[in-house]
This record gives sequence, C-alpha cells and structure tokens, in this order.
Amino acid sequence: MNNVEYYLDYPIANLTTYKTQGNVPLVICPKSPAECIFVLDRLEKFNLGYFVIGNGSNLLISPKTQKICINLSKMKEKIKINGNFIKVSANTSLAKVYATCKKAGLSGIEKACTIPATVGGFIKNNASFMNEDAFSHLHNVTMICDGKIKTLKKSQCEHSYRRTNLPNGIIISATFMLSPSSQETVAANFFEAICYRNQIQPKGFSCGCVFRNPEGLSAGNLIDRCGLKGKCKGGAVISNQHANFILNDSNATFDDVKYLIEFCKEEVQRKFGILLEEEVEIIQ
Repeated sequence: MNNVEYYLDYPIANLTTYKTQGNVPLVICPKSPAECIFVLDRLEKFNLGYFVIGNGSNLLISPKTQKICINLSKMKEKIKINGNFIKVSANTSLAKVYATCKKAGLSGIEKACTIPATVGGFIKNNASFMNEDAFSHLHNVTMICDGKIKTLKKSQCEHSYRRTNLPNGIIISATFMLSPSSQETVAANFFEAICYRNQIQPKGFSCGCVFRNPEGLSAGNLIDRCGLKGKCKGGAVISNQHANFILNDSNATFDDVKYLIEFCKEEVQRKFGILLEEEVEIIQ
C-alpha cells in the first residue's frame, strides 16, 4: 500500500468547480476500497484532519487549510442494475447514472441527475433538484468507517433537507430503488430539468446554491430583497441572475467568496431576522 498515489501542493482550482486560487498541502488518490481503508487508518492513527472529494461541486476550500484531501477520482467507476435496483460507485458522475437509467428505462432520479456531482457527494449532501433528492429513492449506502466496509440501510441514515449525519469515513457506493418507465419518459424528465436549470441558474464558476432555503422561503429572494445582486469583492460577485449564486468572476480567492457569504448572512439577518445557513461545505 506504500504506492498510493498522492500529490503535494495541489491547486485548488483543479479540485473544485469554484476554481479559486491557492493550493492544498496534500491530495491522496486511492484507487480501491482497500487503499481507502489504508489511507483512513494512517490518517486517523496520526490524528490528521481530512476531507473527501468527488467532483468538488459543493466545496469552498481555504488555501490555509492543513486538512488532507482524499480524492476519489481515480477509483474505478461501477454501475450494476438488478431489476429496479441500480448500484453505483461513489465516484460515478450523475450524468453517467442518468445515461444508464435512460437505457434501462428506470425513473426516479433523472431530474436530480442534472446536478454536476458524483454519487458520493449527492448522498452526503442529500442534494436535490425539482423535488428529487438523494434519499427519496435511496435503498442503502456502503461506507468505509471504523476500518471496515459497512452497508447502511436508508432507515439507518439520519437525513433532512440538503443535509445528512452519516458516520465519518468514505462513501464507496450507493443503491437506489427506481421505477420502471420508458426511455422516452426518462429522457423527457431529464431534458425538462436541464432546460429549467439553464433558465434559472447563471453560467460561470460556482458551487451552485451557497445557502439552504429557510423553511417556506427562498434564500436567493431574501438576498435579492437586500439589494445585493451584483455586489463584488475582489474576483467574486453575487450573481445578477440568481442571488443565491456567488460566482468566481475573475480569479477569485477563498477570502473573496467567504467575505460575500458573510456579508449576505449579515444583511439578511439585519433586515429579516433570519440567519442563513451555508449549503456549500467550507474547508478551513
């Protein structure tokens, strides 16, 4: 296991969809569950902090972090269908999950598959789009934790709107229970979601929505009503199209984006008495 792939001083821009500046001290790229177990054992033995990354579409990483990045992009992608069940490795993109579901005529998560994420991030964040979230059709999730490979049923996984409380470790696969459908219906649902996404969401480097929506409200609407669309800090800007998006418009730094996040929270709380909660995971 001494030949586990790793990189020193690795650019954050190559890890996340935010593409902010700076480096992380160490990126480890296991290629198998056995290597994942080895890496976690070493890190936990020496009490070293870490974070796990797939597509990096919901992350804002500080270049000052001393945490070690475990990048699952080198793991082998696997998709297996058994009746109405589809088992997918954690590093598989949702786009590939959609393509497989369409071919097999399985429906249930095709709208959510427009999210630019891998299955692991989809599960960890209970990500959602157009009323389809990760847990709505989840059957079980397989993780590495406490040095072992464990499969947890959906009922064993605490979850709520765009959050989970899974054990510390690494998600390596998930199984979804879907419904039989036609290829045409699955494709039409996916296309509807893509069109809606393109209509409401701005183009550019971002993490998607920065804040969770407060119950019954829209975080973007609250930020907009504070008059914050277009506000800039360095290379970061609050989108004029959708105020819950903070874009890396021109070589933004972690501090640029973090400033706008805190400014939005302060202004919304001052005007409405509501404290926004970050949906983006901030690694410091």
